[in-house]
Amino acid sequence: MATSARRFCQWIIGRFLLSGKKCMTFSCSHRRFESSLRGIDLAEKHMSDNSSIQTTPANRLLSLDVFRGLAIAAMILVNNAGDWGHVFGPLRHARWHGWTMADLVFPSFVFIMGTALPLSLGRRLGEGESRRRVMVSVFRRTIILLLLGFLLNLLPQFDFSTVRVPGVLQRLALCYLLASLVFLGSRRPALWCAAALALMAAHWAVLALVPVPGYGPGVL
Repeated sequence: MATSARRFCQWIIGRFLLSGKKCMTFSCSHRRFESSLRGIDLAEKHMSDNSSIQTTPANRLLSLDVFRGLAIAAMILVNNAGDWGHVFGPLRHARWHGWTMADLVFPSFVFIMGTALPLSLGRRLGEGESRRRVMVSVFRRTIILLLLGFLLNLLPQFDFSTVRVPGVLQRLALCYLLASLVFLGSRRPALWCAAALALMAAHWAVLALVPVPGYGPGVL
């Protein structure tokens, strides 16, 4: 009994000393942290007093950022619908005719990309960057998107016989390239509208006139 009481007293004293050590360590760390903050404040004040360069945050289109977040959330929800044996109807893609909420995810990203493209490229041109350098950047981004799309379609088996060539990122890359060429090729909005109408008419013609193997042409 006496041994147990002695051990309990030793444990109490040990915990007390350990707590005191932690408090001292926290106090020293807190003082060092406050000293570092004071040093940072002094450095920032010195830089603001001696520097004439003023930086402003990049202007962003808030509505586009919000829409981008909603599109990403919808993409995650569609691709992770839970029990695939009991999926909520709007989270499934339409077989052929009609559309569901899941069918709006990809067009939403195309819309976001098309809206952001003139803002981004126009800003770079407005800052004095050469049109050739911007075009090189467009081609580089297009190639990266194509390679990433093929890589994702190959995972995890890496079976080239079943790879899907017109994947999601591949189509986004082609849309990005064509839209960039139209925007950089002319500064006339009338030509942009004409190119958009021509592309939509060509898309309709393909759907309505080109027969699908085993089904025939689309009924629009």
